[in-house]
Amino acid sequence: ENNKFLTFNKFCEKFQSIKTNFLIYNSVIDAIPTCWRKSLLSPTHIEHIPNYALPPQKVSAKAFRSLLIERSSRPSATDTRIANLGLDLKAVYLLPFKITIENKLRCFQFKIIHNIIPSNLRLWQMKIKPSPVCNLCKNSVGTIEHLFWNCEIVMPFWKEVLKWWNQKREENIQNIKAVDVLYGFKPESSKLFAFNHFVLIAKYHIFTSKIAESPPSMQVFLALLDDKVRIEEAIATKNNRITEFKMKWKSLSQSF
Repeated sequence: ENNKFLTFNKFCEKFQSIKTNFLIYNSVIDAIPTCWRKSLLSPTHIEHIPNYALPPQKVSAKAFRSLLIERSSRPSATDTRIANLGLDLKAVYLLPFKITIENKLRCFQFKIIHNIIPSNLRLWQMKIKPSPVCNLCKNSVGTIEHLFWNCEIVMPFWKEVLKWWNQKREENIQNIKAVDVLYGFKPESSKLFAFNHFVLIAKYHIFTSKIAESPPSMQVFLALLDDKVRIEEAIATKNNRITEFKMKWKSLSQSF
């Protein structure tokens, strides 16, 4: 009314069929994002309410929420960033759930996708660390991309990792890029689930090495990989899914 939300008393008078109290009403108002408020309260919005808007006597929270979402929802910053990279958004989001049953690794990849891994740059911006410089190379700003790919200490590790994989498997993975490491190498392909799981474990090892301020080690990584694969094998055996396990890992399960 007059480009303002109704007071609680006026709301109750106008919509007598809706049972609520002032705490819930004000909580709903406070929860509406600023950009939605501007749209809802602008005269142009009021003048162009679509024909499918419900009459006051039939207003419900579900209908109002659907109307807001339809008119105001926008892709998140993460969705836009991934789409701009030319990646399959759904495949990127689903990949960690398809390649591993370990919640710790799933959460880890979720943080990478949403750019919320505690990199040195982010910790410095939060005033937790005195410097944004990388713990390992001591030369460059510790962004997520630097941490997992561009660091001069990390790049030789990736060469060893890929060489080891290509000696054990027939896929012969070549010329991977930072985007492949961060979001998955051809994440829509089920044939590469084992490789992407392998890379995810390697990223986790790099991250723990960064925390310990020590360079990633191929020997330590292979021990970690062996542990993860053995646990997955035990779970697969218990759940009568050993055939799927063998199809996924093939020769690797005998390579440690």
